Amino acid sequence: MAQVCEHVGLSERALQRLVNRRLGLTPKWLIQRRRLQEAAERLRGHPARLGDVAALLGYADQAHFTRDFAAVTAMTPGQFAARHAPGS
Repeated sequence: MAQVCEHVGLSERALQRLVNRRLGLTPKWLIQRRRLQEAAERLRGHPARLGDVAALLGYADQAHFTRDFAAVTAMTPGQFAARHAPGS
């Protein structure tokens, strides 16, 4: 969140108000969805260690990444990778 605020030159609260007013969402929600989209792209057909994907996307640990991913996709990152592996 801090990186986004710095990039756009707004305080965290100003960014929250702007995004909520324009999109009806929170910046945290948008950032999380974008990170999970990138995770899905990385897991499709590209075998990678889940811990490496989690670290690359800025998650504190693999468990946090797995919880977020499963909450949105209804499957773990490992299940998603297996489903989208070449030849599946």
